[in-house]
Amino acid sequence: MFHHWFNVPYPLKKLDLLAIPDFSAGAMENWGAITFRETALLAVPGQSSEAYIHNVCRIVAHELAHQWFGNLVTMEWWTHLWLNEGFARWAETLCVDHIHPEWNFWQKYVGNAYTQALNLDSLKSSHAIEVAVKSEKEINQIFDAISYAKGASVIRMLAAFLGIETFQKGLHYYLTTHQFQNTVTEDLWASLRTMQMGASVDVETMMTSWTKQVGYPVIRVEEITQQQQNVLSTTTRTFRLTQTRFLRTGVNFDDHSQRWMIPLTISSQTSAHPTKALMSEDSMTVTIEAGPNDWVYFNSRQTGVYRVYYATPRLVTAIGAGVANKQLLAEDRLGFEFDLFALVLAGVIPTTQLLDIYQYYRDEDDQFVWGSVISHLQALTHVFSEEDWYASFDSFACDLLMPVAKRLGWESRSDDRPNDATLRAQAISFLGGLSHPDITAEGIRRYHADALAPDLRATAYGIVVACGQKQQYNAMLDKYESAEFVEEKKRALSALGRTTDPELVQHALHLALSPKVRSQDISALIDSLASSSPASRRAVWQWAKDNWSTIDSRLSSSLFVFGSLVTACITHFTDSATADDIEQFFTTHPCPAADRNIAQALERVRAAAAWRSRDSQAVRSWYKKPSVTVQASTSATIAPAPRAVEPTPSAKVATSVPITTPTPTPTTSTTPAKVVTSTPTPAPSYARASTPAAAVATTKQRRMTAPTPT
Repeated sequence: MFHHWFNVPYPLKKLDLLAIPDFSAGAMENWGAITFRETALLAVPGQSSEAYIHNVCRIVAHELAHQWFGNLVTMEWWTHLWLNEGFARWAETLCVDHIHPEWNFWQKYVGNAYTQALNLDSLKSSHAIEVAVKSEKEINQIFDAISYAKGASVIRMLAAFLGIETFQKGLHYYLTTHQFQNTVTEDLWASLRTMQMGASVDVETMMTSWTKQVGYPVIRVEEITQQQQNVLSTTTRTFRLTQTRFLRTGVNFDDHSQRWMIPLTISSQTSAHPTKALMSEDSMTVTIEAGPNDWVYFNSRQTGVYRVYYATPRLVTAIGAGVANKQLLAEDRLGFEFDLFALVLAGVIPTTQLLDIYQYYRDEDDQFVWGSVISHLQALTHVFSEEDWYASFDSFACDLLMPVAKRLGWESRSDDRPNDATLRAQAISFLGGLSHPDITAEGIRRYHADALAPDLRATAYGIVVACGQKQQYNAMLDKYESAEFVEEKKRALSALGRTTDPELVQHALHLALSPKVRSQDISALIDSLASSSPASRRAVWQWAKDNWSTIDSRLSSSLFVFGSLVTACITHFTDSATADDIEQFFTTHPCPAADRNIAQALERVRAAAAWRSRDSQAVRSWYKKPSVTVQASTSATIAPAPRAVEPTPSAKVATSVPITTPTPTPTTSTTPAKVVTSTPTPAPSYARASTPAAAVATTKQRRMTAPTPT
């Protein structure tokens, strides 16, 4: 595919793909002999989940893209790492979407790489795409979402701005001009400039604002009323736009110390084609073809690397109606919620406004949109899980997601749409993490009956361990130790981290540094433990401090592994006191191999603590209000929008499956040999009480939602 798209042949006579059991890098693009972790290459039909297969395809495509961007043409120095990794991250989506257009990989890109980029780059401790690298320790730390995902996102934005044909010709010129040579970023701009042919905007001038400065903008949108303009029109509306840097720790719209040249793509309810504009100043006005009550959306297809704050309330209401009746593109329904959540985290809007907006998503059927919503509901669970009103959120979230689980059921169907299997797993996993009684009972029943589709095994395994006791934990440990298939081994290991039993948590922590767990997999177990409950994450942090010398000496030189593990140990906290403790510990235990990871994690913790303090009482009051059901506008005249086309469309078919709720059948429990206790283990108790208030036994041991399977 790349041979034809770049119009540059692969220069070698062969290309081997090699699986390695324990490989910290994940995958490596060695010319002619690409190496992978087993989980990045090996998939088994009938045993591998849909999400796992998609990820294997993505990683293979990524490494194949490196044969052109990285091997045929190589960056001059690590400062230009993004020329390798950003392009490979973008090209992997281009490739998989070309081969499997029915998978909607450009939509998936928005829900994954694009959101990863904006989340990391919202931190003060982020870095520019082009970053000075002065030591070996710094090299490892820039293999992150900035070099990969933000690099890919600015490439995608530039391709949309130039037009795909011009961009394609520019890449061909770049590859053929510089093959078997080293390049810097300016060489890419020069190649693209050659293809612009009289364009009014110079590529390098525009793109320097994106690659050489840290961060990205948020655009404040305010409608200028016709009374303010002294005009009367039923077909156009005018808006004032203001840009400033977005930070999750807070946004100051009066701060204009940074500025970007922003390619805008603005869609509206009645306009056949988006309006395009270039914002190069701190503020500007733009007039859009739109009726008085139409929705207007300021980042069509989420091609722009920026967030939008709709400061005029009726704009939010109109877009919400467009979400409810699916007039907005799926990418934009995702992007609208994604931006609102970020604005909540930054304190620009209250959490209660986001909770109100979720009513518009009740009839959503797109997996990628729901993926974003579920991830942010998980974040709400994480931040507020120790509040005394948390059971009300539990009930709200179950009410929002249960219709999705009922529609999809537990069994795949012949009329499932692409990605329905992944959505089924996401919805059931989330509800299982909330201990929904019907989901919990069915997950346990299917586990014991060995009646689980590959997409639901990780979910059911987590439910069984979270709701069970030593017998269930040891059975999962046996499954981990005996599994030959790498995905099954990964499922079982992550499930072990779902226990909230203090004794079993300690056993899992001991297991993490034992020879039974490969170095590449330690962070997966630790992250699962730290995200399971407030008590577990405190145990994880204490374990990290107690075993720091071992962790540091064994893993600090491992590319990717060390930084991921450090992040997993500290990033889940939501209180300032623990942030202070983390900061003090690493002051006395310097960690140059992960200092950027530590700074970023600390910033996340402090932002979460501020959010919790700022909004907890308001959310408590919100739950006391009568619920309001939002209905889609009945005046809509536009058909629901199609999938993202970059460039191939595909059709979808709706499906509906009832969900069953049988009674669980606990197994007889005996004291296992693997986790010894002085008292007999009682029979397992699986399901929680059906009322929200009874869902929580104690604040310290409250379970949080399980991470979505990947």
